[in-house]
Amino acid sequence: MLFFGFSAVVVDTPSFLVSWTGQDGQNESGIKNYDIHVSDNGGAFTLWLGNTTLTEETYTGVNGHNYSFYSIARDNVGNIEDPPTQPDATTTIELPVTPGDTNGDGVINVLDMTKVARIILQMDQPTSSADCNQGGKINVLDMICIARKILGLD
Repeated sequence: MLFFGFSAVVVDTPSFLVSWTGQDGQNESGIKNYDIHVSDNGGAFTLWLGNTTLTEETYTGVNGHNYSFYSIARDNVGNIEDPPTQPDATTTIELPVTPGDTNGDGVINVLDMTKVARIILQMDQPTSSADCNQGGKINVLDMICIARKILGLD
């Protein structure tokens, strides 16, 4: 019989460490490798790492997404663990909001000004980061705020 544990570390960055452990039953052949599966926002599980002997790896996701993981282990004589009915771990990425960084790339630049312009023209949905001056409304003053940040004035 195979027994497995799994954990994920949640951080406030898009990349986080996923780790898993397993042990074969007493007097068994030992773990040969693992398949690690991931689901993004409740979608179908897909193979992330196949036949890996690793016990941890960094996963890079997207802000606001919820990731679920499960492991399937193989032992050295070919026994394969059944897929679980529930994920072994679930992680949500929640990055801090930086006023003016409308696209969430960690840099305030002309792309952020373009996003604010598109929000003002009702071509894109508003985001809290677009309210650069924290005035409660997204308008031309937010574009000025971003321009000042780009120029190093604020």
